[in-house]
Amino acid sequence: MAEDPKEQNTLLNLEGFWKLLDSKLVSLGIPGALIGVALDFARKTDWKNAGLCILAAGGVWLVIKVGSKLSPQIDKFLDWILNTQIPKWWTTVTDRFGAEYLAGLIAECKEYQGRGFSGEGLDLENVFVPLGFNSETPASNAQDVTSTGQTEPQQNLESGQTSILTFATQQESEIGSLLRGITKKNSTWRRLVILGAPGSGKTTLLRHITLLFALRKQSKLYRDLPGLVPVLLRLRDVASVIVADDSSSLAQIIAKAEKDEPSKTQDWFEKQLNNGKCLVMLDGLDEIADYEERRKVSKWVSQQLQNYKQKLPFILTSRPQAYNQAPLPDTPAYFVRSFTTAQRNNFLFNWYFNLEKRRNSGGQSQKQIKKIAESKKSELMRQIDAVPSLRLMATNPLLLALIINTYKQKTSLAPTQTGLYKQVCDVFLQGRQSAFGTTRYPLKPEQKQEALQALALEMTKRRLLQFTLDERNQDNNIFLAKGFLQTELAQMVQAGQEFKPEEFIEKDDIGVRELLSDRKQEKLYEFTHRTFQEYLTAVELTKAEHEPYLLEVFTKDEKYLDWMRQTILFYAGQVKVDKLIDAALNNPTVATLTLAYECLQNKLRVSREKEQELLDKVEEGLKSDDVEVFKLAASVQLQKRLYRLNEDCFVESSENENQPTVITTEAGKKIWAVQLVDNTEITEAEYRLFLLETTNSELTIEVKPSEIGFAQGNAFCAWLSERTRERFSDAGICYLRETSTDTFCLVRFRIPEQYHQLAYYLAAGMWKEADEETFKVMLEVAGCEKQGYLEPEDIRQFPCEDLRIIDKLWVDYSNGHFGFSVQKEIYLEEGGILEGNRTSSPFKKALAPFRWIYERFGGKVRDEDDEKYEAFRRVGDRVGWRVEQEWIGREQVIYSTSALKGHLPEWIIRMDGCAVGGMVGKVQFLSSLASRLVKCNI
Repeated sequence: MAEDPKEQNTLLNLEGFWKLLDSKLVSLGIPGALIGVALDFARKTDWKNAGLCILAAGGVWLVIKVGSKLSPQIDKFLDWILNTQIPKWWTTVTDRFGAEYLAGLIAECKEYQGRGFSGEGLDLENVFVPLGFNSETPASNAQDVTSTGQTEPQQNLESGQTSILTFATQQESEIGSLLRGITKKNSTWRRLVILGAPGSGKTTLLRHITLLFALRKQSKLYRDLPGLVPVLLRLRDVASVIVADDSSSLAQIIAKAEKDEPSKTQDWFEKQLNNGKCLVMLDGLDEIADYEERRKVSKWVSQQLQNYKQKLPFILTSRPQAYNQAPLPDTPAYFVRSFTTAQRNNFLFNWYFNLEKRRNSGGQSQKQIKKIAESKKSELMRQIDAVPSLRLMATNPLLLALIINTYKQKTSLAPTQTGLYKQVCDVFLQGRQSAFGTTRYPLKPEQKQEALQALALEMTKRRLLQFTLDERNQDNNIFLAKGFLQTELAQMVQAGQEFKPEEFIEKDDIGVRELLSDRKQEKLYEFTHRTFQEYLTAVELTKAEHEPYLLEVFTKDEKYLDWMRQTILFYAGQVKVDKLIDAALNNPTVATLTLAYECLQNKLRVSREKEQELLDKVEEGLKSDDVEVFKLAASVQLQKRLYRLNEDCFVESSENENQPTVITTEAGKKIWAVQLVDNTEITEAEYRLFLLETTNSELTIEVKPSEIGFAQGNAFCAWLSERTRERFSDAGICYLRETSTDTFCLVRFRIPEQYHQLAYYLAAGMWKEADEETFKVMLEVAGCEKQGYLEPEDIRQFPCEDLRIIDKLWVDYSNGHFGFSVQKEIYLEEGGILEGNRTSSPFKKALAPFRWIYERFGGKVRDEDDEKYEAFRRVGDRVGWRVEQEWIGREQVIYSTSALKGHLPEWIIRMDGCAVGGMVGKVQFLSSLASRLVKCNI
């Protein structure tokens, strides 16, 4: 970008005035051109034509303004017509089978999880909140579908040495960008795996994708997504078919799953699949309980990917542990992130707003409904935020839905996950029956739960998730429950009474059905969510007669232990866990000790001696040559550090809005003013764990934390922030290396959630991503997302606390090399003028008449704008924005610490699209930014 030469000062005469006016009007486009013509007519005293031109200019200007205001609505309308209505009409006319298939998907997926506790019939499309994703570590996820493929070198600012850090870039993605990555024509990778904890929203996510594609509204996910036919298969429903004949084609499996007109269905799907017109979603690999069957299904999926020669985009979901036992080769995996506070609050508002809208009979306006929803959301938020454990649970979509439904019936919420599930069962089994009257039903609420507990345990022992009362069903993956339930129910009713399993399961008004979902055509049943089966199993296991079976689990193989994991964690929340720890210590493997340690985190009670015995056993692994044993031991050591370092954030008496250390901004954001210094050095084990998880390092690598360079220390802090977020679901906790000593100690600080991603990019040394994220959040804070750029006036009004956070993150993570305040200091050193410093000075006013006379006689006077420009040019030379008298372009920006001091954040190129563009706008922007920093004392 060539430097624009500074124009000579123009003499103050009429000709100069017209030239100046004309140059300003050119930037106004057609209205400016018309006004220019009008002025030309006026100069010739042709007032009639001048007036007509001015009227025309006004009309054009009005049309442009109205058009710019309505353009988003017009754009959405055209998008709706072209991408939704026309394709739907065309499908209806030309493909009747396809239209009926899509209509069936819409009917199946339109409600938020369909029944019972979950959605109260709410529309999934309106309630759903987009999830965030993190990619796996590079060692296992080299193919990131959103990656740019660039790796930036990191430089140690103290030694000047450069090294490549290959740790995971935990760039947060949304499903739209992931879908775009696997559906675009030139994509190398057309498959991805989505991993998540129980209740993290994997199935709901796939149902939401299915719904939008079926409605032809996929552009709501990402603007340019192609109109594909969604195929959603629950793997546990088709696993038996695949295992029986692994040569079955994908079209055959879909046809068998659909059941209606299998021959016609198979032919239609074969055509769609071969033409690459489908988006295939396979849900719940983990729900195939048998390891061998799961492995065979995984192998079958891999074969389908090969059969369709990478033409079809595939998505597979699973819990992580189960997927690790049967992974897909060369497939990028992404972890579902917990809800952020903003996502949680959006979910609450969407829920209440759509619930009130559904109940509204037309007597209330949209504004009134929003007010009611906002009030209900705020009331529940206060309950959740008052208890740290509830706040943590509310980051899980399923648990948040349970909290909402339980809150309607309970005056207070249980502070533990086990307690919350107990409340839910109480509400559905007892609350529903009370509402209808207990005399109508022969079983008490506690008896109903007893029967469900026994059923859940029996299914869990058999590793099954579905049951039927139809004794003609011979599927080995489905429990024939009629005889079992008949025996259980006979023990509960009065003598002489008969109570059939069909009555127990199928009556909608007694609460049992709230905890079950069904497929009526096939007469199949299952618990509404797998975690309900696991919870009820755990309650049943607390009975003394089942203790031997429970303890025996710790002697089983890792696959069975994984199947029982969530059940055992629910169990630990109800009893003293000493016997579980003993069972693990008697059979000490990585899997058993890991599970025992998790039980310790979820315990109701444990003796101090037994807890210490487990911790001592685990920490012995720090000396082990086995990588997995060492990683477990180091993880426990690191976890203890994180709990100690962040205890003040999560105890019941933790920080609140009234504490002097917490500043609440006008926008309602919390700023924690106090930093916490951890005087305990990072250990070799902790740093080695970081290297093992983020690089291809060996266990034997020599590690000396005190000798780690600045950039590598930042990388460790970025990784630790992510671990903290995963453990505590708090996106605002960050770390820095304490630089006042030669040891490697940490400084913990907290920032608003909005800046977490920026902090991560900076700590990770991802300077380009950090640069882009900086202006993304600045646009959000200034409310300029739609216009897409910042004006000098936006900077003059920019909130000081937000500007301070952004600058401090840049300065701290670059060791003072980058940041707005660094640029400000350079600007002032180069003679830059702050706004208002000299413009209205009395001396300048007194000299104004003499300056005018001097200029009238041809003299040239350097004014304030000249001085600002010269200072700006010198700044450009010092920070590397100008090279050999030329202003650099976007491709010449150096996203590395090898750049000159103050080179980043880069904003001069971003100013090219602003209304106040050109060199004048950039000079003004830097002056406004420096002035705002000074005013904010930054």
